[in-house]
Amino acid sequence: RGSGKSYYLKYEAARYLLENPQDTLLILDPHFDPTEKPESQWLNNLPSDVLKTYVVAKKPEDIYKQMVNVVEELDRRIENNLKPPHVPRIKIILDEEETIKRQLDNDKFEIFLDVIGRIQDEARKYGINITISMHSLKKENTGIDSANLSQMDWLLFEKAAYDPVTKYPSDFNAKKIKVDAKKLHAVLPKNLGRVIVVIKQMAADARTTVLPLLPIPIITIESDTQTEEVGTEQTANTQDIKPDLLSVI
Repeated sequence: RGSGKSYYLKYEAARYLLENPQDTLLILDPHFDPTEKPESQWLNNLPSDVLKTYVVAKKPEDIYKQMVNVVEELDRRIENNLKPPHVPRIKIILDEEETIKRQLDNDKFEIFLDVIGRIQDEARKYGINITISMHSLKKENTGIDSANLSQMDWLLFEKAAYDPVTKYPSDFNAKKIKVDAKKLHAVLPKNLGRVIVVIKQMAADARTTVLPLLPIPIITIESDTQTEEVGTEQTANTQDIKPDLLSVI
């Protein structure tokens, strides 16, 4: 906690929406509170009625239903061989995965895990991608099998990067990674960024580096129906944003 995971996810969500306005962004956050100040929310400054279009909040049951919807959409795409750009991409951001494990019954959670597995196995080529935030890689905490974890790209933030209990893939020098990450953490001022270890599926080695404190784009809706990121020239017409490919509960 406090390592910067949620901040990074907010950055990823805002950048995705700005760069892919015709695609679908689905944020699954069991702790989302629409009464919070705009700067605390996922997509800064968006009105609550717009924000809730993208966010399924609070109830793991609702998040479970959305994940089932995703698989149904995946099956439709597979059956009809539908791939981007002929169908919109779907980006799922799932925060606090452990909360889902604690609050869903066993049968539904097993289905939930199967959905994650299918997304990892076959959904990416059909334009469906997921980012999952967890406090731990332990199966007893997350329920996610190591076989599925091994197919994912990892960003290990701060303590998780050098925690003795963190298990790196066997083909990496785990001891050296942890020593390097801990040394970097000891000298890095908090106002500059966070220590992370990056593991990419196609990379031969893990990379220990610093994720700088990235400013989260401010998304505003102007009277001329333009959505813009303050401080850049990038704009996208709001009527092109299609968040309703999947029903939001």
